[in-house]
Amino acid sequence: MNVKVDLTGCGVKLEELEKYKDAIERATDDLWSDEDPRYGWVKLPMRMNAGDLARMFNAAERTAEKCGMFVIVGNGGSYLGIKAVIEAVGDRPEGAPKVMFVGEGISSREFSDTLDRMDHYEVCVCVISKYGETPETIAAYQIVKDYMFDRYGDKEAAERIRILTGAPESTLGQMAAKDGCQSFEISKDYSGNYGILSTASLFPMAVAGVEIDKLLSGAEVMATDDEWDTTAGYYAAARKILNDSGKIVEVFQYGQPDLDSFATWVSHLFMESDSKKGKGIYTSTMNLARDFKAKAQYMSSAAPAFFETEILAAETGSDLELPKDIKDRTKADTIEELGRIIAEQMKETYRSDDMDAIKIEIPNTDAYNLGQIIYFFLMSASISAHLFGVDPFERSMIDRFKERLKLK
Repeated sequence: MNVKVDLTGCGVKLEELEKYKDAIERATDDLWSDEDPRYGWVKLPMRMNAGDLARMFNAAERTAEKCGMFVIVGNGGSYLGIKAVIEAVGDRPEGAPKVMFVGEGISSREFSDTLDRMDHYEVCVCVISKYGETPETIAAYQIVKDYMFDRYGDKEAAERIRILTGAPESTLGQMAAKDGCQSFEISKDYSGNYGILSTASLFPMAVAGVEIDKLLSGAEVMATDDEWDTTAGYYAAARKILNDSGKIVEVFQYGQPDLDSFATWVSHLFMESDSKKGKGIYTSTMNLARDFKAKAQYMSSAAPAFFETEILAAETGSDLELPKDIKDRTKADTIEELGRIIAEQMKETYRSDDMDAIKIEIPNTDAYNLGQIIYFFLMSASISAHLFGVDPFERSMIDRFKERLKLK
């Protein structure tokens, strides 16, 4: 197991964590019990259907061969998890298609700019919507479909568009079927962000060049390691203890720009899991270099309300050497080394005695290590919800919102 969790900076003692051992064990037994279909993601890395994977890989290979640009359209947990992995992974091949993400905001400028860029590449498109009823996703599908059908003709365009949805009978599902576009089904058993390792979610990752075998292997290693349940459980327990002491905000801090979407995915995962019924923790993210002057200043003055979880990849796989005059002035030889020195100075500046900090580290962001940390956070968030006494997969507010927006 390559995920390293350091709780020494958060002020929680081992004897406090051990008081939660029975509760953690009950939560993990429940999650591994197979009694609730919504827990299907727990054993997913060990239960991947070989036939489904083969069809996914075949479709991904054919799609990648057709395009220089792969446009992913969507919003919500299913979309964000895919974006998080593609942007974070550090071992995509050079020949992989350029990936564009569109749909997080409802913006005519965003779509116009995307369509303009699509003119310069051979294009394939993936539209993601678990429920297939929200107007913004259906509108996005119509805009992209019209462009593709005008450019390539009906038959070729249909072969270049893939739909990910958990509802083939939905408005989006029926439109895609009528247009002849191939669909992959997102299991309704995987709530929001918990579907990140499903076969449907793996398809756009594979097109983008993510090594899926390594990603799943990493997740399986984490799921079957003797230490993972204690490690994930103690992190969840530390969050609960800190919250009980008055810490109401957790900031997921990171320093590498390619972890931006990943940190956002983690933040959403925890809030959607345990922040219900007046319980749980408000989560936020902080890119240390970008947000230091604003967010860190506020956190320093309001330290009793905050705790921080740092997400760190020890190596990025690329390290440029600094010019000699910069080396002499900073005592650093490379950009990565300089970044680490500056980051430590930043943290020492704003972290007061009241600022509790947790560190979660992986060696690098290749697919294997990403698979491990993804599974770690999935399990930690689920256990955390159990410790707060809420259902991690209950989404009644989101369901009400989707019902209000459903196209008639």
